Amino acid sequence: MKGLESQVNRVVEEVSREVKKACIQSLNQVLNKTVADIKEDISVPVVRIGGNVIRSQPGEPPRKDTGKLHKGVGFERPRLSGNSKVISGLYSFRLMDTFLDSNVPAGLEFGMSRSNWGVKVLPRPYFFKVNGQSRMKKTRDRLISELLDRIKSI
Repeated sequence: MKGLESQVNRVVEEVSREVKKACIQSLNQVLNKTVADIKEDISVPVVRIGGNVIRSQPGEPPRKDTGKLHKGVGFERPRLSGNSKVISGLYSFRLMDTFLDSNVPAGLEFGMSRSNWGVKVLPRPYFFKVNGQSRMKKTRDRLISELLDRIKSI
């Protein structure tokens, strides 16, 4: 009986490792795709005609000008702690602090007033919502689908 219990425990541990590995692979794949989607949305360059610069319209993702916003989009991976291989923390999207004024990324997403320019910038959503669709919902749905596919293949 003990031999059977030991075999069952080994199988459970192996399946657990495979499911965990599938989850991490799925999450990496989906988050990389989401980052690529965001970067694609903000890669349309500004257009310069003579002395005029054509930028995005309110409600559109911001156009690429300096490239700092584009370069700063990514996600943080979980850290493994010590030899235990325990994942600490969660994945989280981030905008690297590539701006001297770190309010610019959020200001583009939600709108901002630039008193030093004497101008109000209306929202140019690119991170949370694009074209009226929630990017996080799309990412969640994509992740669920990817996880189910990977787990079925184990």
